[in-house]
Amino acid sequence: MRWSRPDGYVNWLYGGAAGLVPFSPMKRRWYWVAVLLVMAGVAACRQVDIREKTIAVPQMKNASCEKIVVAALGKTDGVLADRIHAGGGQVTVTYDSMKLGLKNLEFAIASAGFDAGTTPADSKAREALPADCR
Repeated sequence: MRWSRPDGYVNWLYGGAAGLVPFSPMKRRWYWVAVLLVMAGVAACRQVDIREKTIAVPQMKNASCEKIVVAALGKTDGVLADRIHAGGGQVTVTYDSMKLGLKNLEFAIASAGFDAGTTPADSKAREALPADCR
């Protein structure tokens, strides 16, 4: 039996040539509600994307400068604070890229007073740094 309307339209998805059992309009409505709920559930599954980047910080010359940079990055949401390694004018950061991007990391370092990658340091924050970090 094919499901069809009085005007001759045949619903091929639910009972036309494919031979599927015809659905009543109410069952079809619930079918689409269920499909939309499943799609919303799949779309809501947030995946974690952990990345590691190395950023050049040329003014980071000693341990006190490294502590300032590590502290600035540690306050940033999405940075795995226990996986920040600073040294040699570079800082390697492990972060969740679903929460922030590389530019966010550079801006966090720049707001602490250091040049980071292509982002220049905040001038007021740089003036507040210890003399050996300027």
